[in-house]
Amino acid sequence: MPKPLTKKVVDDSIAAGKKVELRDGRARGLVLRVSGPGIWEWSIRRMKDGKQRRFSLGGEWSLDEARALLALFDVQCKATYVDNPYVEDSSWERNLAIRKAAKLGVDIAPKARHVPAPEPPRSILWSEGVDLWLREIRRIRRDTTAEAYKGALTVNELKPFAKRLVCEITREQMAEAVIAIAARGKERQAETSAIAIRGLFKFLGSDGLRSKTSVAKDIMVGLEAPERSLDESDEGANHLRIPDTDDVARIMGWLASEASAPERDRLAGKLLVYTVQRRRAVALARQGDFEPAGDNGGLWKLPALHRKTASVRARRGIDPGAHVIPLPPSAWAVVKRATQLADGSEFLFPASRDRRVDQPSKTIHPSRLSHMFAEIAGNDCSPHDMRRAFATTFARTANLKPSDVKLILDHSEGVVSGDVTASHYMFVNGEHVKWPIMRGWTDFVDAAAERGTLERRDAITRQKCAELEDLSGSKP
Repeated sequence: MPKPLTKKVVDDSIAAGKKVELRDGRARGLVLRVSGPGIWEWSIRRMKDGKQRRFSLGGEWSLDEARALLALFDVQCKATYVDNPYVEDSSWERNLAIRKAAKLGVDIAPKARHVPAPEPPRSILWSEGVDLWLREIRRIRRDTTAEAYKGALTVNELKPFAKRLVCEITREQMAEAVIAIAARGKERQAETSAIAIRGLFKFLGSDGLRSKTSVAKDIMVGLEAPERSLDESDEGANHLRIPDTDDVARIMGWLASEASAPERDRLAGKLLVYTVQRRRAVALARQGDFEPAGDNGGLWKLPALHRKTASVRARRGIDPGAHVIPLPPSAWAVVKRATQLADGSEFLFPASRDRRVDQPSKTIHPSRLSHMFAEIAGNDCSPHDMRRAFATTFARTANLKPSDVKLILDHSEGVVSGDVTASHYMFVNGEHVKWPIMRGWTDFVDAAAERGTLERRDAITRQKCAELEDLSGSKP
């Protein structure tokens, strides 16, 4: 049994430089091997598979350091397979080389590989995406459509997303926001917001923008608002409002009063009633769209821009033609008076002032017509309801066929390019089939207007009499 080595024995043996092998009785298998002057090393001897194997440690170590390495060797032998010293290119060999280099003052430890953090996907904020989409909507649709979508995307439930990257927003998050909108009783608003969100992300995920937004294509497909709540107590309350003769009389009587609204606005309201066209078509009417038709009155040629279906057909390259509305004398008188008040403007109802500093106004806003109708005492009809008055109340009185109604109200009806000359001649001389329809409607409106004016005057007279009675204490 070899004796434990000491520091003095080790130092003396190395200094002597004689060939010798000294085993350490304290650390089994640790051997100091001196091969000649200045040539020596520590090694570990072990039996493996019936054979003796030697593992060189090098000569850089003191006795205590060599014993510590042997202890580490034994630990590694009991470790996992890849760390076993008996395996080539084991972690033991690599760690031993690192320790030797450190003993000599050299750092060869492998550096931690620097893996750059993945760059965040290129994207834009929700608020920026909404602005981009609304600009596109204003280019291809009407301002009212853009404003409706803007309102749907700026509700309180969607405001927290303003500073979020659109690529990080999920359909589940949008669904939760839409459900929250519906939960506070705004079920119609929830439906509108769902439609707007789908349109926004379809735009942001389009081929031309995907590299800028990193929005997956069709990510919001299937996003829907919750079904509306069942309310049997209000069954049938949402039926369409169809004005009758009394409604038309009330509206025309109010429009005839100089004290009710500025003359320009009242004239626009009258033209809407006489022609039963949409608010936007009336508000944006240009003087160049009107022409006289002799004793018959005049004509209003509505371009496709002012008609819903026709404007869509025009964008698809289909010529919808002009939608011509005959204007009998009463309606034509409205146009002539509006032309005088327009003071040289290209528009029939020019704006009196700008609504916004950054958005100069050229004409009255279509909503002005809605507001004006809302100001009429006892009236619950909207400008659009006048179309139903024509299509239902008057159509029944005049025995009009559905095809006759469509001639006046149909969005896509128009004079196509191949029929311009013949149709124009028939319009000017009053022979076109639309003329008797519009004459009948104008007479209907005029009769209601006369009745409404008389009723309004009677009401004013009764009010004044009541005021006098209150002042004098007796009937006049």
